[in-house]
Formats: sequence, structure tokens, C-alpha cells
Amino acid sequence: MLRQGEAGDNIFVLLEGRTVALRHLGASEQVLGEHRVGDIIGEIVALTGRQRTATIVAEAPSRLLLLPAELLRVSGGAAPLRQRLGALVDQRLAMLGLIEPVGQ
Repeated sequence: MLRQGEAGDNIFVLLEGRTVALRHLGASEQVLGEHRVGDIIGEIVALTGRQRTATIVAEAPSRLLLLPAELLRVSGGAAPLRQRLGALVDQRLAMLGLIEPVGQ
């Protein structure tokens, strides 16, 4: 579905199914976690401009809602959503060791 290292500018919401996030480290692969219905995928790329930090693979037939990141940038009413996504980005980047954990 999504491949680590790719560029992107979309956020996805998992509507049906289940996906898993994998991080490739050389020849090895680390399972970062699962996404279930209602989870957000791709927020790091969309909000930071970084390349994708993980590969996302469908573990079951899945449907996703695609939200262009541009919607968050141009919609003033999306401030609470941007704040929540920003906190999620910080948490996931810290888990990946790409930033220091917030609050430390």
C-alpha cells in the first residue's frame, strides 16, 4: 500500500480491514504495529514533508479514506485536528528514534 522511503502528501483513515506498519532496517524488518478501523496512516509524511518512515501492508482486505494534506493546511477549522495529528506525529517519530520524546 505505502512503501518506506517514498514521498507523499496524503493522510489515510482505515475504514475497513487491518494493516501492519513495517520498518526496514538493512536486511531486517521490524513490525511497528497494526492499524485497525478508524486509525490514521501517513500523518508523518503529510505534516512534516519527510519520506515515509514505514511500509504499510494490508493484513486483510482493506478500504482507506484518502485525505489530501492540503486540506489541513488551508482549512482554518482543522486546527484541533492538526494539533491531534501533530501529537501523533511526535509520538511516532519518537518511537522510531527520529526525535527525542516530547516532555523529556
